[in-house]
Amino acid sequence: SGFTNLQNAIQKFIHDEQNGFNDPRSLSLNFDNCPEDFLYEIKAPCYLRSLKLHAKLLESPKFVVLLRGLQELCISSSATKLTTGLLSALSNLRKLKYLKLIADQLEEFIIKDNALPSLLSLCFVLNRPTFPVIKGNALRFLKSLQLLCKNLVGLSEININCLKRLEEVVLHPCVNKATKVTWERAAKEHPNRPKVLVLEKVDLADGHEEDSDSTPTEIVTNKESTVAGNGADIDKQNYIDKQNYPTSNMSRAMVSPALTEPCSAGNGVESSCA
Repeated sequence: SGFTNLQNAIQKFIHDEQNGFNDPRSLSLNFDNCPEDFLYEIKAPCYLRSLKLHAKLLESPKFVVLLRGLQELCISSSATKLTTGLLSALSNLRKLKYLKLIADQLEEFIIKDNALPSLLSLCFVLNRPTFPVIKGNALRFLKSLQLLCKNLVGLSEININCLKRLEEVVLHPCVNKATKVTWERAAKEHPNRPKVLVLEKVDLADGHEEDSDSTPTEIVTNKESTVAGNGADIDKQNYIDKQNYPTSNMSRAMVSPALTEPCSAGNGVESSCA
């Protein structure tokens, strides 16, 4: 069937050939209309440097947490919330540097000590701001915290003092003045005195646009391979992508070039179920 062919193509693309960590493979998947078990049948060994996943997720597909070399991850869920089980699984990704979560809300979750030890930038795009509790020794190297939530009120119980290396907090342009002032006050009380930035606008497709105090990062488009599942055939073609798929696009200081476009590593696949 078309779904089986698409699944096999993805499995082949992410197969881990154990070629070190310089492999630039990236993958962008939009599976809103695929069978629920589609992603859960993809197996290890597998490798990707960058993954963007949009689907109705209640738990993390096993292959995601088994990806060797994964440094950049964006999860956009069509479900009403990202579950505790899914978030707990993601916290075991020890090589991850950039993480972006897009959803209506998050279930209650604790980022435990020593979780996500390599993470540099964390971005939340939520309709209803519900944030995890961050333990004192978690996210030890985090530099950029992005709260792109237009309904954010105050600090929402986020304690940034445990984020010792924090350099910036990025807020949605629609946050009220009182919330911005509250965050500025919290930043001044932080030993690192991180900058508080408010974006000028937010792209509805991406959740992120450049802020007024930062220099735009140069975006380089690359020829890539597209795998499109139409239920019968798999069509592969070269293309230059010019759209902003929901990504873990970081603030200008902490941007990951591979995540400013669907697959900017130069060797990527974008897949979808029509």
